[in-house]
Amino acid sequence: MNSSIEQGIREQFDILRFSKNSIINIELKSSVPNKEMASIQNQLIRHKYMLELFKDKKVHVFTFVTDSKVLYMLNKDNKLQAIPKDNLTDYIDSDFLKENKLNEIDSTAMVVSPYNEPERFLKHTYFLNNNQNDIETKILSDSSNLIVLKGGPGSGKSLVLFDLAKKYFKEGKKVAIFFCAKLDNIAELNELYDFDVFSTNHPSFKLKEEELLKYDIILVDETQRMYSNHDTKFSEDKDLQKFINLTNRIKIIFSIDQRQAIHKSEISRNNQLYLESLEQAEIYELKYKVRTDKSLAIFIEKMLNLSKNNLEVVDFPNVSISYFEQKEHAIEYTNYLRIKNGFKLIELSEYITQTTRVRKRSKLNYASTDLFNVYGQEYDYVAIILDEYFSYQDGKLVGTYGEYYPYNQSRSVAQALTRVKRKLEIIVFNNPDVYSTLQKLMTWKEDKVTNSSYRYYDIGLHTNKNSLKN
Repeated sequence: MNSSIEQGIREQFDILRFSKNSIINIELKSSVPNKEMASIQNQLIRHKYMLELFKDKKVHVFTFVTDSKVLYMLNKDNKLQAIPKDNLTDYIDSDFLKENKLNEIDSTAMVVSPYNEPERFLKHTYFLNNNQNDIETKILSDSSNLIVLKGGPGSGKSLVLFDLAKKYFKEGKKVAIFFCAKLDNIAELNELYDFDVFSTNHPSFKLKEEELLKYDIILVDETQRMYSNHDTKFSEDKDLQKFINLTNRIKIIFSIDQRQAIHKSEISRNNQLYLESLEQAEIYELKYKVRTDKSLAIFIEKMLNLSKNNLEVVDFPNVSISYFEQKEHAIEYTNYLRIKNGFKLIELSEYITQTTRVRKRSKLNYASTDLFNVYGQEYDYVAIILDEYFSYQDGKLVGTYGEYYPYNQSRSVAQALTRVKRKLEIIVFNNPDVYSTLQKLMTWKEDKVTNSSYRYYDIGLHTNKNSLKN
């Protein structure tokens, strides 16, 4: 009883019974008003989908309401059906497994990125957790035309936006999503989705009021990146204020996380603070990280800030670290990860000066993905490069590039790290101090650096067993 999953998602189960060929889940409710029947149905659908990740077991899910003494079963069509209580025994196998199998669930399989996994989103191979469901329900019933949805990286803001877009479309509304970063697959998304998807960073994008007013609902994602009228690079075609002005006629939902602002201008203009200051704005917050498993989330927090306290001491089986001093060897290895093992290789964005066209903070591997091309997206396997321009100062990982560079280097690394769902590879290039520190972090649980399975090398291509797909 009272079992839960907390790796990547958070879900509580009242009663679970595992058998060799089946799983029984019974949720207990003291009373249920009629208007709450939908929440019972949604909970059982979530539980059924999660438990069906055990491919070899048949799943049966129920809710028992004690005041009415009614037993509800979720049938094969995902509809609630009241059944006699005595019928429950028909679904219980005679054998019983004592161990709790929940920890064996690969919960990241239920985390979907609607930008780079549109087919999975359309097949609804995902679910919203309680926090996401509650906020979505409130937004759907909110009469305000200006809504702000905030939350940290991995809290599911994009997924909630797309789920809202789908529900608004089913209500017969004309819907558009505006993504404030680059999307390479914009044509594919518009072919697959019933609603329109735009990238405000696309060269052809223009903010024409008469075209926007044809929509009933507009959802804006990564709003912290949008230009605003006090920005030094102000563009009338991409201005936040123009969207805000439209809210006197149509509903607009802004998704934002100011902590993910990277460019100095994005940080200084602080769109989140501005939106929250508007009297007409209704503000909702997603509070839980759902993207990664627990050990990955802990590693990322500790890597960015070694002084971070109140974190569970765990092993990091899904993290690997490699070191190189010679560029050609680093390129060879990162290409191996990228091509042979499906890793998304991410580096900090280069900067080219506007007047002299001088390249600043050049990439190590030009086949890597620019940081600005992975906003709002998640990948099973992520590799990032830490070069010689990083160090730990007062326990925090900071960038030390000395020339002018308009992007916050610490936030950039955090942005890259939080794209991962399953496995993370860190390639340290020509920076033995950072490598040594990360080695110690890898052996945090044992508190013995000598037990590390990672070693300094620069003799050519190295394959770490944790880097490879299973």
